[in-house]
Amino acid sequence: MLASTRSYEASTHTKTFGASATPTYSGNAYSDYGFIAVLGLAQRLKIDLLPITWQALLGLIGQSRARINQALLSIQTSFAFKRFDHDKKSNLFQEIVQEMAILGHPLVQGHPHIVNLIGICWDILENNEDTPKDDWDISTGIQVWPVLVFQKSHLGDLYSFAQSRKGKSLSLESKLKICADVGIAIRDMHLNNIIHGDIKPQNVLMFKDGPGAYTAKVADFGFSTHFRGEKDLINITTSVPWNAPEHHGRAFYPQDAKAMDVYSFGMLCLWLLFDVEASETTPYHLETVNVAESFSFEGQDWSKKGDALLLWKESDRLLDWATQLAAGDRRLKAEAKDRVTQFFQSSLCVDPQKRITDWRCILSFLDPAR
Repeated sequence: MLASTRSYEASTHTKTFGASATPTYSGNAYSDYGFIAVLGLAQRLKIDLLPITWQALLGLIGQSRARINQALLSIQTSFAFKRFDHDKKSNLFQEIVQEMAILGHPLVQGHPHIVNLIGICWDILENNEDTPKDDWDISTGIQVWPVLVFQKSHLGDLYSFAQSRKGKSLSLESKLKICADVGIAIRDMHLNNIIHGDIKPQNVLMFKDGPGAYTAKVADFGFSTHFRGEKDLINITTSVPWNAPEHHGRAFYPQDAKAMDVYSFGMLCLWLLFDVEASETTPYHLETVNVAESFSFEGQDWSKKGDALLLWKESDRLLDWATQLAAGDRRLKAEAKDRVTQFFQSSLCVDPQKRITDWRCILSFLDPAR
């Protein structure tokens, strides 16, 4: 691999694929071919096939649509292993190849705020009486499933990190920096015709840069879309409560999908900056407490917990709450209050046409230096 494709100078610099790099393949094109498609796509994208098998030595470090485990291979090297749920085979290979198609591009691999795909290894399972006969090789008595191998985050995902002692001690400036990291990743994805479609704290991994310094990297591209033109239709996965209020079962044009990513990003920033789960000082008293609780992941019973938040999102009251939190936060100086308020007004609008999708403008509200 040429050194130039690996370099990514500064966070303010945007790499683009260029017209020639728009792939002639897609996750949908490969998803019907199963295991062979994974091998073929890995070869085409020059993704390494690693001579290792997945090892569940150190347990889970995060959980989203798939399980992410960590395994210590040596004193010097450790990886994160993403195993997909073999019991739920609907769209399984589509998720795998879609993630490979996006993360396998060298410019994405070199991005400072997108998790690095190192290669593919194998999950080798022995069959038992409960295993469907169509799922295993009768001659060998084993199953072999692809596993994506990533750089390991020692700090876990953003949601877990934010609840840790280190996360709770973060300054507001550090939180704004984390928000900007995530925003830079989304900015560069959008500039390269990629819709993430599932922005939330569990899909952001945290890395330590030095004493008290951290870097955020966006992960989990199994439901992302690399579109070709502005008339393409994009399906957005359901991820309550982070979905934009206009989310429904139908597909969206790319510009509309970008606005949905912006809304989810605004919700992530609201959650991180103001620690809404623990907030007791709220502008709407008991109603707001219910909304704050809706950001909690404990129990995952969204049929009951998400009702208050859904109503707020549909009426712009979540935006009103966000702007009041910013205005009343004593940690923010006057100029910073204005910027953060403008950020929420640009991202959390119920009307997607009022959201700003110009990431230079969005990032200037969070961190003018970037």
